[in-house]
Amino acid sequence: MSSGVINFFVFATGYMHGDTGYYRFFSYLGLFMFMMLVLVMGSNFLMMFVGWEGVGLCSYLLIGYYFDRREAGDASRKAFITNRIGDFGFALAVFGIIAAFGSAQYTTVFEQARVFPLEPIGMFGLMSWLALGLFIGAIGKSAQIPLYVWLPDAMAGPTPVSALIHAATMVTAGLYMVTRTNVIFQHSQTMSIIVAVVGALTAIFAATIAFTQNDIKKVLAYSTVSQLGFMFLACGVGAFVIGIFHVVTHAFFKALMFLGAGSVIHGMHHEQDMRRMGGLRKYMPYTYWTFLAGWLAICGIIPFSGFWSKDEILWNAASTTFIPYGWVLWLVATIAATCTAFYMTRLVAMTFWGNERFREKPAGGEADEAHAHAFAEGLKQHDAVLPSAGDRPRHEPGEHVGPIHEDVREHLEDHGHGAHAHGAHTPHESPPSMWVPLAVLAVLAIVGGFIGISPVLTGGSHVGGRANIVNWLQPVIWNPQTGQFGSPHEGTEGQGAQVRSEQGAPLASSEASSIEHRQQSEAGGAETVTPFGNTGFNLAQAAEKALGSHKAVELIFIGISLLAAGIGMALGFLFYVWRPKLPDVWAQRLAPLYRASYNKYWVDEFFGWAVTRRVMDAARGVYAIDSEGLDGAVNGSAWLTRTMSLITGGFDKYIIDGLVNGVAGFIKRLMNPILRRAQTGFTQNYALVMVLGLVVAVSLLFGGDISRDVKSGVHDLVERIRTLV
Repeated sequence: MSSGVINFFVFATGYMHGDTGYYRFFSYLGLFMFMMLVLVMGSNFLMMFVGWEGVGLCSYLLIGYYFDRREAGDASRKAFITNRIGDFGFALAVFGIIAAFGSAQYTTVFEQARVFPLEPIGMFGLMSWLALGLFIGAIGKSAQIPLYVWLPDAMAGPTPVSALIHAATMVTAGLYMVTRTNVIFQHSQTMSIIVAVVGALTAIFAATIAFTQNDIKKVLAYSTVSQLGFMFLACGVGAFVIGIFHVVTHAFFKALMFLGAGSVIHGMHHEQDMRRMGGLRKYMPYTYWTFLAGWLAICGIIPFSGFWSKDEILWNAASTTFIPYGWVLWLVATIAATCTAFYMTRLVAMTFWGNERFREKPAGGEADEAHAHAFAEGLKQHDAVLPSAGDRPRHEPGEHVGPIHEDVREHLEDHGHGAHAHGAHTPHESPPSMWVPLAVLAVLAIVGGFIGISPVLTGGSHVGGRANIVNWLQPVIWNPQTGQFGSPHEGTEGQGAQVRSEQGAPLASSEASSIEHRQQSEAGGAETVTPFGNTGFNLAQAAEKALGSHKAVELIFIGISLLAAGIGMALGFLFYVWRPKLPDVWAQRLAPLYRASYNKYWVDEFFGWAVTRRVMDAARGVYAIDSEGLDGAVNGSAWLTRTMSLITGGFDKYIIDGLVNGVAGFIKRLMNPILRRAQTGFTQNYALVMVLGLVVAVSLLFGGDISRDVKSGVHDLVERIRTLV
């Protein structure tokens, strides 16, 4: 891994030479590598989640590196949001794991999960739910259907980013997580089927889209999506080690082709449309010969690295006893492999072989930064017939960058450049800082597959000890037959059950389970069964029963794999080398299919209509509820409060205050003249008033007594008079 990372960084120093954000780019790239190491080296789910989100952040920063370009900003947001959808499922699964097992530590969780009961088809228990959440996260990070849409747009970032993150590391994080938690997935047959089906469909779906793409990086992007589908297919059929094996070989040949594409783009003055290339092998020999190694590897030609891993995936799909209908998945994957060989041959032919079309076609918006910028700003388009996309045209010091013109004189008359006449650029080879890493990766693409060479070619054993990837990863793979992790290597002693081939070599868990059950069933004369029961028709076992030789059957499947690659390559040669007019003819004959593939089956448009616009509609509805409902209620309450305050103020002012002021005014107008006249200034008047007041006071205080005394006296007087009379 370290040598590969060094290759990427060395290549990037040459590719990003002269870029104004050179230091910012490498700070993002270094942060990404740190987060990726956190993801794969953590010993628990929480550390994995930290690295998981960290690489998502770095992907956002690196895809949107050219932040002044709209397509880069849109692509970075699309990648970030799409991955958050998957990360939601992953987070729920982590929460569920902690709740179910009381720990996030791998060793603790896996040791407890090991003894859980298996969940066959029709039973969706705890392990199935946990596997579902984990797989949703893997779908987002590793770009599987339906969350693959972010990865092709991620090509808006610099090419070294496409090679490092979107071919060799970040997009394989989901597969790493599925393999690391294989004990959970192997407990659920339903989820294993889902993983395998999604992988197979992604492999063939993305491959058919790559048929018609013209941007060299977009072809490689859809190829990456397709290859990731192969990896998940391997995990779904129980061959987790083989899935990781394909991760390794894919890192070699796909990173090589991405960096090779970057070298082509650099040499073509940042032209990315393959229709404006052709004949580049004469001008870029180092890039060409290294690219051929990647091409043969991804096509699956022996002995290149891609052959060993892809053939093992196809074999395990055909021979799996872990899930039913493995032969259907094998057929789909074989067709996808044929498609891979075809579109990769198309890419090589359109780029390196044939006519030098760059002398015939006008430049796109990528060829000249100033012209592309003018196009993007809606100004005079100059020669930029396409919007700017991909990398900035940074070149070596003193190297001129300009557009390709069909008629230089006409160009000078139209645009008046005067002294600096220029015509079609002659492509050039990239500097050593770029092609030397290509050479290193080419060597790995040739010999890298020998770390997992097929046992059928080595006498039935995985040779190489721990240098063999199957033996090296065996300790983390759970065997559903024995209930244990891994099996001892040759020449070692260990605990637990161990299943060996006829030659005595230890086998991988899925392979061991298959062989053991086949031996048991043959001895008893019954059909082959697995821990989940009978999985129905098995293509490989049916062929083995007919031929009577396991080795012969596997060699036949190897031949079929090579035949599929040969058919795809032959069709590519036919269409784009020997009969270059055939693509247009068949595009017209199959116009509906061609348009569907060219427009990527309108998946982005569908998501735009079904998701993006609906979310925007929901946002508008929420805004309307907020502004008209919640804010309306608050604003209505405020209006009502203001109105009531006006009414209360008016009542207080005109009723209460008016009444009080009216009474006071009335009293003032009535009493003022009286009181003024009472103030005469004469002492005798004031004495009279005092006497009168005293009389009134006495009357008030003693009036009752005086009245009673007067009445009593009058009564006595009357009685005396009556007596006298």
